[in-house]
Amino acid sequence: MERTLAAELGASVTSVREAMIELESEGFLTKKPNSATHVTRLTRSDVQKIFNVRRVLEAYAVEEACRKATPEQTRQLELVYAEMVKCVKANDGKGLVNRDVEFHKLIWNSRE
Repeated sequence: MERTLAAELGASVTSVREAMIELESEGFLTKKPNSATHVTRLTRSDVQKIFNVRRVLEAYAVEEACRKATPEQTRQLELVYAEMVKCVKANDGKGLVNRDVEFHKLIWNSRE
């Protein structure tokens, strides 16, 4: 399973394994020995709470990045955003997810 996910996501098996361990520790996955891995079902209320928290945290990160980003960091954000737009136009979901993660990491790093 980890190899399949790694191939689909364009990530290393080690990264996928570490992510799955983290997701399991946070209660999002349940792994049973010698059996399947199951994704925890979230209720609509759970999902709404998650998005509410993300909205607050991401707004804060963007505000801080706007205040503290260097010209080089701003240029990097613009480049990654342009790549995201290209992925949307090309219907490249995998590329879009990868660029989106990169974009969010840049925002968080720019606020420091």
